[in-house]
Amino acid sequence: MMMENKRNVCSLEDNSIKRHKSDLSFSSKERKDKVGERISALQQLVSPYGKTDTASVLLEAMQYIQFLQEQVKVLSAPYLQTTPITTHEEELGEYRLRSRGLCLVPMEYTVGVAQTNGADIWAPVKTPQAYFKCAYECFDRRRHQEEISNCVEHCSVPVVKSQQHFENEMAQFQERLNRSLVVCQDKFEAAKLQKIRHEAVNEMERCVHKVIEENLNTLPHIVQRMKTAFNIAN
Repeated sequence: MMMENKRNVCSLEDNSIKRHKSDLSFSSKERKDKVGERISALQQLVSPYGKTDTASVLLEAMQYIQFLQEQVKVLSAPYLQTTPITTHEEELGEYRLRSRGLCLVPMEYTVGVAQTNGADIWAPVKTPQAYFKCAYECFDRRRHQEEISNCVEHCSVPVVKSQQHFENEMAQFQERLNRSLVVCQDKFEAAKLQKIRHEAVNEMERCVHKVIEENLNTLPHIVQRMKTAFNIAN
């Protein structure tokens, strides 16, 4: 009887281990499939022909992303000047607008103010000190709560408009880049149908390189246009 119980226990343990290994194997395979799908999608965008020069295209993309990150820091610096970060929590919240005092009211409440035709709407709020000064002046005991709320909304409108302007510029840039890369891919597919794959690959390389170079050359002009819109001096 004891031997049978031991055999049953061992059998249950073996089955449990097998199921665990099976689950791990399935989970690992699922993760690999998802990674493979993402890699394939990326290759279709930057290098549909799957050559090793994909690395050079990815390097260009990484440099472009790094450039954009630097420009974001430059453009947002006038709005985010504060005392040095000292704690880990503050480091995590460094780029959160709420931690900068720029989210005192819901953004949807600013729509009415943003649609008005007042020249003072675009008056630049270049530093948190100016923003806080603007908001501080709103808190007057002689004012009703609604008047105070509208006043604070008015202070935050320049920041909201600047953010929207920046996002629109970057979206347009990305759309132009994507359209150009699609043209390169279409040319490659057409050349494949004509059975001149080797020449098609070389032409694809030149097309992608030219597209990336041309779009990167437009970035300084985009940055200058945004600086002008934000009233940021060079």
